[in-house]
Amino acid sequence: MEEAGEAAAAWIGTIGQNPRKGFTHGRQDVADELGDVAFTALVAAASLGYDPLTVLGRVADKVRPRLNSPSPTTVTATRPPTATALQSGGTARDRGEPVD
Repeated sequence: MEEAGEAAAAWIGTIGQNPRKGFTHGRQDVADELGDVAFTALVAAASLGYDPLTVLGRVADKVRPRLNSPSPTTVTATRPPTATALQSGGTARDRGEPVD
């Protein structure tokens, strides 16, 4: 949640919404903070036992129809298979399933 708060603060500073502080940030600051939010979210998903790339793919599939684009952009994320996945045909983590 801290990272999301920092992104919000950067946005507020970019548009000068706080009259006491004025304009304190730029668009690059907002982009950097949003990158922190995205990275932190992926780390959190991994710590819960989910494959971050699978999670991203599911979200992209859910959001794609909302883009209102005649030709939606395909988002493909790949990673090399692990040795365990190659030997056993894949693990729950490789399939994006929670690992207990």
